[in-house]
Amino acid sequence: MAGAQAPPSTLRVLTAPEQPAAGEAIGLSLEITDPAKTVVRRFEPLHEKLAHLIIVRDGLDEFAHLHPEVSEDGTLRTEHAFPKPGRYRLYVDYQPAGGVPSLAVGELTVAGDAPPAPTLVANTAAPIEEGGLRAKVEVDQGAAATSIRFRITDADDRPISTLQPYLGAMGHLVVIRAGSLDYVHAHPANEAKEAPDGIVAFEAHLPSAGLYKAWGQFRHNDRILTFPVVLEIAAGKEATGGHPH
Repeated sequence: MAGAQAPPSTLRVLTAPEQPAAGEAIGLSLEITDPAKTVVRRFEPLHEKLAHLIIVRDGLDEFAHLHPEVSEDGTLRTEHAFPKPGRYRLYVDYQPAGGVPSLAVGELTVAGDAPPAPTLVANTAAPIEEGGLRAKVEVDQGAAATSIRFRITDADDRPISTLQPYLGAMGHLVVIRAGSLDYVHAHPANEAKEAPDGIVAFEAHLPSAGLYKAWGQFRHNDRILTFPVVLEIAAGKEATGGHPH
């Protein structure tokens, strides 16, 4: 799903311990307040889960996709070990009961001397390797949306025909703009539950020109593989919007 949405909800973030340190399992308690200032207590499943928590460090060099437990009072709870000090942005994709797919945004800082993130450089020209597989990424900017196409192969460039559905789709794609940290969660352009040629294409509505980092997630042999890629989006192709999902 994509398109302009209402302003994002507010994500209140509490941690245990109160001062999180890198490398330690940190308890997260999250509360969502919608744009109408109402705390969200009830959720409907969205892509087979009640909530999808995406965590990235400001420099976009760290990424995690978690599925918190939802308590009776609507609090989202999970644990996460933040690998490095620094400021992290937290995004929750959710659907309130009786509502539409929505986004909540919060942040936290992990204490310590935060190392600088590597400089982002567009890298779609070379295959990305992960878990013994490779992904070749192609980007096609259109007037209404950007197509981001992953071709998954083995080390000998043979297409992987045995990708498995993951959370109800053949893949998931998170795209975040460098600097402004605008967030887009894209899903495959078609609803097929197989990809016999190892190709999965996404349509993403990106808010403006610039550098973006994307993480494509796929399931193979019951493992979740994450392929990070840096995209350069040219001016004049995408309409400025809100926070698409």
